[in-house]
Amino acid sequence: MSTISHIYKLGTAFDSFSKIEKGILKRSVIEGEKFSFSKEYKKQAEKLGHNERVLFYSWVDGSDFNRPETVGFINPENGQIDQINYVKQKIKIEVAKKSRSDKYDAFHNIRPRDERVNVLEIDTLFFQTNNSFFVIVFTGIPKMLRRVEKLVKRSLSIDDNYAIDADAMEFVWLFYASDENNGQLSKYLNLLDIEGFSGKLESTAKTNISSGALSMSKYFILKAFIALQYTFTGVKLELQLVNLQGKSGGILGFSFDNNNSVKVEERATVVSLFSSEDNKVLMTLFVYSFILPQLIKIYSAKHSLPDFDQNILEYHNKLGMDVIKMIIEKNPQLKLLGADMLKG
Repeated sequence: MSTISHIYKLGTAFDSFSKIEKGILKRSVIEGEKFSFSKEYKKQAEKLGHNERVLFYSWVDGSDFNRPETVGFINPENGQIDQINYVKQKIKIEVAKKSRSDKYDAFHNIRPRDERVNVLEIDTLFFQTNNSFFVIVFTGIPKMLRRVEKLVKRSLSIDDNYAIDADAMEFVWLFYASDENNGQLSKYLNLLDIEGFSGKLESTAKTNISSGALSMSKYFILKAFIALQYTFTGVKLELQLVNLQGKSGGILGFSFDNNNSVKVEERATVVSLFSSEDNKVLMTLFVYSFILPQLIKIYSAKHSLPDFDQNILEYHNKLGMDVIKMIIEKNPQLKLLGADMLKG
């Protein structure tokens, strides 16, 4: 089992929980979309009241933004307790039932609104870090995400330029670190395994590729992907955190992509880093507020080293040579063509 979420950064006008609450209260309900009726029921639908023909999205009452909850975790870099303030909030999304019998009765009448609607609840979480406010939306269904996003944008301003700052080179660096550095990213963070990836083939822009095989860094398809410098769009990692006493802080399995989406595995065992009870919400918050920023920070530090780009280029070349050798091993008739190349 896993928890899938998506993150948005709020506009600078929302610089406190109280302002977020005011924005939500001001626009707590919006018209989400219209009901879709069959052609033969169009005229009958036109006679319905406005609310009978519209689906609504709304914030659920109950959260207290004046008293946000706090979670603390031990920062392995300094041993201090880092505290994150957050507020949980639910959203109700009205969705039209799909079955024709749910929309129309046996006498060819449009059923009452309540009989045509399903109401789904989506969890969201607002939190503050580095003087900015964010909202996490807990859903992995693209259509539901678009509906929630519509309500969030109407109630609050969103920084449309915000994205998890991960580029193609950073994805390659993770594979490089796994192969060349035995997975040691820093003194406090070890990469145990890369279990899969997703990417885009440059020569056919609309073609995506993915793989979920274990230890992908050992597989032909990944070596070819990196050697050809195609673009990574997502990766699944298994990390081990180490605290200041050199003891394991637990293992965390999660994936992230360039669409600000994160999937956290429930098998995660990072419990000793938390100063309060662990659950899926706090684990996801931990990934967004600490793990991803740490990966970006480590990568940025490595990237500033004078020999980093050269090492990565050599890594590309090494994997490319591995791919060529594997192809020739499977196709002996190509040996004569590639004899000189393989000397390297």
